[in-house]
Amino acid sequence: MAEPWIKFYPDVWNGDLELASCSLASQGFFARLISVLHRSYPYGYLCDNCTITALSRGLGVHHKTCIKCLKELEESGVLKRDKFGLYSKRMRLEWEKRQQAISDGKRGGNPNILNPTLNPKVNPHLNDTVNLDIEVDIDTKEEVSPKPEPSDVSLFPDDSTPMRLAVHLRKCIKGNNPKAKTPTSLQKWAADIDKMIRIDKLEPDDIVAVIDWCQDDDFWRANILSGYKLRKKWDTLYLQSKAHKGNANKQAEEAIPLDENGNPLARVGDEFMPQGEFNKLIKSGEIVHGKGGWKRKGE
Repeated sequence: MAEPWIKFYPDVWNGDLELASCSLASQGFFARLISVLHRSYPYGYLCDNCTITALSRGLGVHHKTCIKCLKELEESGVLKRDKFGLYSKRMRLEWEKRQQAISDGKRGGNPNILNPTLNPKVNPHLNDTVNLDIEVDIDTKEEVSPKPEPSDVSLFPDDSTPMRLAVHLRKCIKGNNPKAKTPTSLQKWAADIDKMIRIDKLEPDDIVAVIDWCQDDDFWRANILSGYKLRKKWDTLYLQSKAHKGNANKQAEEAIPLDENGNPLARVGDEFMPQGEFNKLIKSGEIVHGKGGWKRKGE
């Protein structure tokens, strides 16, 4: 359980260049957000199961302001993200230092300060009878099991959109190269795709279309082998896929149809006809060649 208080260093706050690069609104938002991060588990995290609606209500701000400030804080580096969600790097650092201090206290003090010859509990190898793996509750003096960190938590369920897109990307990669090295867990790929949807405001259907196109392209299929690469090269991939689709449609429009024997038909205006009939119309003068091609006389 978190302490009812938190350390605050004004000089550190004012000297944080990443925070200073944010707008005043985002700085004030972060000051309010600290109280939420202080009560969360893991400590300092804003886990993804905390919805924008719930967060905006808890902080008393509009949900659009909440989204805008979170995006700015993450882009500036004040907030970081891993598989558990967004977190404050400063608060996590303070928490790790506090846990280390608690651990050192159970062993007699900071091993970097104390003389191991005067306090052998500091260095376990000097006293084999001391069991340092047992934690004791300060109030009850009873042995307790340490609370495990949720290291195996799946941030993105199998039926979530980011995970389904990550699975689709892996399927396409494996279709091109069955021996391609892909991670056993696709949580990291799903996290990158989640950013594409949530931060970059991309539509899942567009992501699927670009995945299909790039994995069918001779060049990009060898370069887009992860969710990170897909997001990093998105703008280039999207524009090239659109250009390729446009060229394909144009070629389809300009394609010359064939007759039942496989011979090309002649075009006269908006109609197509066999070459034999076309030649007869030329000889009879019923069709003439103009700026737009062959057309019937008088049109």
